[in-house]
Amino acid sequence: IGAHYAHNFFGSKNWLEGFEESGIARRLNRKKLAYPIQHSDFSKNVMNGLLKLIEYKSSETCFHPKASIQIIDSHPQVLSFIRKRKDKEVIVVFNLSDEKQRIQLGDSEIMLDEYELKFID
Repeated sequence: IGAHYAHNFFGSKNWLEGFEESGIARRLNRKKLAYPIQHSDFSKNVMNGLLKLIEYKSSETCFHPKASIQIIDSHPQVLSFIRKRKDKEVIVVFNLSDEKQRIQLGDSEIMLDEYELKFID
């Protein structure tokens, strides 16, 4: 997980009006937020989920910048890769579609819900 826009933490929707007015694609995530920020249940869930991912990444040596990465060709709608560091590895699978997916990884079959991210160690 790299850098994050503030909007990532709030689950903000794309600011289509800003893009349409300017023609600049980066304006999609540049809408000014009202202060103080009013958090909906949705934005709280997004923020808590993202913070858990960041915490996991920080605690897992396989996500060190010098860890190796190997892309796995598992399914056209699933991003899959292995992160390795020393004797430890984590397999990451992320369903990029709005449909459930079944993938085969070695001898294991994995079911992924819509847009589900799983870490397998």
